Amino acid sequence: MFDRTTRGAQAADWIEWFPAMRGQIRDELERLDRCDTARRCLDLARLHALVEQWPERLGPEHEPEYHLRLMRGIVTGWFIRWFEQTYS
Repeated sequence: MFDRTTRGAQAADWIEWFPAMRGQIRDELERLDRCDTARRCLDLARLHALVEQWPERLGPEHEPEYHLRLMRGIVTGWFIRWFEQTYS
């Protein structure tokens, strides 16, 4: 186990389940639009554009924009909102 040289992928099936979250992502972006810190820290316009330009079917070629940029942006936004609600 410790001498294994191959690497796995986390959330390798993101292409299958991420599209089902599109409505939730849109809702979260609307909440982030009302959060000053999120507006300063995240490129919300770009995240909104990704949701609006969502392809008919996601594929591996969409990983940089959707799996990395959009998903990480949403998770970062959730954290920002949670932190502000918890510690403000």
